[in-house]
Amino acid sequence: MLLLLLLSLFFFNDTATTEIYTLSLHDALPISLALEGLLEQTRLRYDVKTSIEQQSETKIDDPDHKRLVYRFVLEGLRNVAKHAGADSVELTVRDDLEDRVLVTLADDGKGYDADPESEDSGMGLTLLRELAEEIGAEVSICGHNPTGGTTLSLEIPV
Repeated sequence: MLLLLLLSLFFFNDTATTEIYTLSLHDALPISLALEGLLEQTRLRYDVKTSIEQQSETKIDDPDHKRLVYRFVLEGLRNVAKHAGADSVELTVRDDLEDRVLVTLADDGKGYDADPESEDSGMGLTLLRELAEEIGAEVSICGHNPTGGTTLSLEIPV
């Protein structure tokens, strides 16, 4: 747990220089550990309950795909912390699908009203959508879950 906490301190920093460094640093770690670190830092910094559902390690081998998953979860957690007013967030990584991995991040906050294609959409989500399209992945946003909150999804080919 201490190792996870120490690693998470590197992964959730708002400065661009540190983020570039940590994106390279996390390449050396299993993606599952990097994601757990992001969730732990969110829990500690913002007092948001976090949970993760994933298999021991995903079948994502391509470094670009790993970076996209990491950035997707990082941006989603930033949005939860800044905008959602959520009490909890759940990360699910499913790689039991035949030809893709599905990553979802669901919170119980106030929801998201902006059209992700509009100019009002945040820069982070717009950039993620473009990065995903470059590798044949897809980002989707459900702004109002049946129980409230927002769900971000990333489908990535493997």
